[in-house]
Amino acid sequence: AAINDWPNKIVNLLDYEKEIYKLVGEEIDKKKLEVYISKIDYSKNAWEAESLSQLVEVYYYYEEKKPLKEILEEIKEKIE
Repeated sequence: AAINDWPNKIVNLLDYEKEIYKLVGEEIDKKKLEVYISKIDYSKNAWEAESLSQLVEVYYYYEEKKPLKEILEEIKEKIE
């Protein structure tokens, strides 16, 4: 669902991962995502807030400090 909110076409999880890291920066964990989301101007970038908020939900299943890169690697392994 997080991928669907992105304004440009995202073909696969790797593309989405690249977009997230361009936007938020490296070394992303739950806290960094939440801090970034708190600074979004919803009147201009509601899509960004929606997508990243949905991405934060993966942390229901993972430790809060686990790097997003590791989580996405695990997900990629499961879907390949």
